[in-house]
Amino acid sequence: MEMTATMMGYSGLFMGFAWQVQPRNMLLFACHAFNITAQANQMRRAVEYKLANEPNSKDALLETGKKVAGGTALTAALIAASGPLKVFFSAPAMPSMIKDIITHPAGPLTVFFWAPTSKWLFSVKNLKDLEKPTDTIR
Repeated sequence: MEMTATMMGYSGLFMGFAWQVQPRNMLLFACHAFNITAQANQMRRAVEYKLANEPNSKDALLETGKKVAGGTALTAALIAASGPLKVFFSAPAMPSMIKDIITHPAGPLTVFFWAPTSKWLFSVKNLKDLEKPTDTIR
């Protein structure tokens, strides 16, 4: 279920990327909107299954919900802070190298940085599983 929530966040990130890139990439936007819908349905099915078949699943689901809510709140806070952070890092006293990186049109305060970075993070996560026994991979 955590991977399902991660995939929903990933697709939401790419929807933002597809909307902001010029010209807008409506095919990419639609693809990820469809993926969010499909993942939400998978999440619904998993929750129903766990509640019906696993004892104490309600506590585990609440714990997962707290993680998702925390991640969502952190993401929303970072998005809300991006404007003030751009102003802060644009200050004349800021070293030019840091200023150039942070305020770049595809810098770390934009979706243009995080959409491809999320793909790299998934690949790195998969590399960590290379030695994992296949019967434990979900």
